[in-house]
Amino acid sequence: RRSVTNVPAQALLMLNSPFVRECAASVAEKMLATQKLQSEKKRVDWIYRTILCRPSTSQESNRALAFLRNGTEGGITKEGWSQFCQTMFATSEFRILN
Repeated sequence: RRSVTNVPAQALLMLNSPFVRECAASVAEKMLATQKLQSEKKRVDWIYRTILCRPSTSQESNRALAFLRNGTEGGITKEGWSQFCQTMFATSEFRILN
């Protein structure tokens, strides 16, 4: 059961913790290894379903893809996917249990 507090320290832990970075990298690796996820949009939706237990909305998918493509020329890297997963872990939706 997660605490209902929402203090900045919680988000900072999710962004700075080596353990959280390892977990994010693991989720990204698992997603990239899933053969049926050929499109970037399907990959974003898979991450939402895996981390937040719900599908992504169209607006969320578009924002996620803009985030992932920012500054990339040769496609989204493994590191980019890992950073996106870590960002999802830092969301209040992930950290707060309703």
